[in-house]
Amino acid sequence: MSQTINYDPRIIKAHATNLYMAAERLVRNAAILGGVIGILVGFVVGFGLGSLTENNDIRFFAAIFGAAGGTIGLSLFAAELAKGRAFQLKLQAQLAMCQVQIEENTRRFSPDGPIAGGRAIAALSDEEDE
Repeated sequence: MSQTINYDPRIIKAHATNLYMAAERLVRNAAILGGVIGILVGFVVGFGLGSLTENNDIRFFAAIFGAAGGTIGLSLFAAELAKGRAFQLKLQAQLAMCQVQIEENTRRFSPDGPIAGGRAIAALSDEEDE
């Protein structure tokens, strides 16, 4: 049993909107995740380096500065990596919207809707000759 699928530009526009929102969430979530991992890694590294000394104050400050540095560094790094994937998602959305626009432009020149037997192309050629 075959099902007829009709063209609906609203579905493509909704998909493009979802892709844009996913791109924005991707960068934000990557920065947050990078920051959380940076806190943990920075704290462990800072505490490890601080444990080389006998002074507890230095251990504490080394752990705090390690956590702060790790948070900033890894969140910026993760956000930059995510920007590349976000760009791909936005490009995919733009390509989908371009297809919708092509369909709308094509339907404008065809009295029957989609191009039927090249009549729309012939109509364009006639307009250019005038």
